[in-house]
Amino acid sequence: MIIVWVPLNRFILKADGAARSITVLTLILITYLSLKKNFLKIALKKPLIIWGIWVIYAFFNTMHKGFEGELPVLSFLTLLVVPYILMVLISFLSLKNYQELINVLIVGFYLSLIIIVLFNNNSFEDDRYGGEMNSNTVGLMSVVLLMFIYLKYFFKRISINLFLIIASIPVIIIILTSSKTAFAGIILLYFSHLVVNRSKSTVKNIFKSLAAIILLLIPLNYLINNTQLGERILNTTEAGEELGIDTGNEFLNKFGDRGLYYYFGWKVFEDNPVTGIGLNNYKSYMDEEYSLHTEYMIQLAELGIIGFTLFFIFYFSIIKNLLGLRKIRTKRKSIEINLAFIIILLLMITATRMFVIWYLYTVVGIVVGFVTSEKYNNKRTKLIVKGIAKQNNTNSVILKINQ
Repeated sequence: MIIVWVPLNRFILKADGAARSITVLTLILITYLSLKKNFLKIALKKPLIIWGIWVIYAFFNTMHKGFEGELPVLSFLTLLVVPYILMVLISFLSLKNYQELINVLIVGFYLSLIIIVLFNNNSFEDDRYGGEMNSNTVGLMSVVLLMFIYLKYFFKRISINLFLIIASIPVIIIILTSSKTAFAGIILLYFSHLVVNRSKSTVKNIFKSLAAIILLLIPLNYLINNTQLGERILNTTEAGEELGIDTGNEFLNKFGDRGLYYYFGWKVFEDNPVTGIGLNNYKSYMDEEYSLHTEYMIQLAELGIIGFTLFFIFYFSIIKNLLGLRKIRTKRKSIEINLAFIIILLLMITATRMFVIWYLYTVVGIVVGFVTSEKYNNKRTKLIVKGIAKQNNTNSVILKINQ
């Protein structure tokens, strides 16, 4: 329901712009799941408890600073709480039936994209694809769907041919939305596949990499020269220069409007370094038309050092847990693909918001669920081995007494 809600309500129901239904459903879900022992253990355990603290801090800090957002306060709270519940729920369900959960997520995202495609009324020539939905949001939704489809292929649940057929739809939608951030997500996923499935032979890896790059350059060259996406990529530097603002940093000057978000966001942070100006208050504070479109500056400028520290610790904890699993050699590929997913997210949010896009948190939930599952299995294996060793020692003592 969370995954399909926005396009469902935007295009079909058109009845609950304040998301009260999601608020009620979330409360019912929390009440039901709080009775389940493992759910609470996951919710109150690192790393997810860190994000729970972030939610509490972000809400009360924003209320204290003065909430300037367009949403009602209850809807704003829901906006913060839903990603946390979503991550806990997905982590919880992944322990029960991981493959079934992936299937549900794929179906949910496909339903969302089908609704968007059916009700899209954009002109391909005049506007970016997405209809009443934000094009970048649609593109990022497609990237997340692509990740989950890849997991089906990764775990050998579908063939390469079926993977290519199913994955073609989100890829086409990403190209149509002309989202540079989403397109970067595809490229990162492509190279992640090469790294995770590398050979032990350095020579083989070099040849595979060269072949993969050549294979990528053919469609990439076509996209750059024949699509709106390519035009937007080529015009990034030009768009930055047209803004006519010298940030004092050559890279930021050529990074388009995103460069300005870093430039002005940092100035806001310098004015309010400890607690920031309050979440979603950048527009009113700077008298700007648009919100900050980089998660890192949102954390720094709007939530200050405290918010950014919680944000950093959360992702650091996930990465640390993944790296801690490396001793399980049989799980090397699974560990690395989950690590790759987190890195892809962290790179994409350099140029987009995350806290308002629920879809991205499904990926975090899957990764945390994987870590939780592997740590549990590892602990269980150790207990079994310990029990066997103890039993063997007991039998040895009994044998010596008999002798």
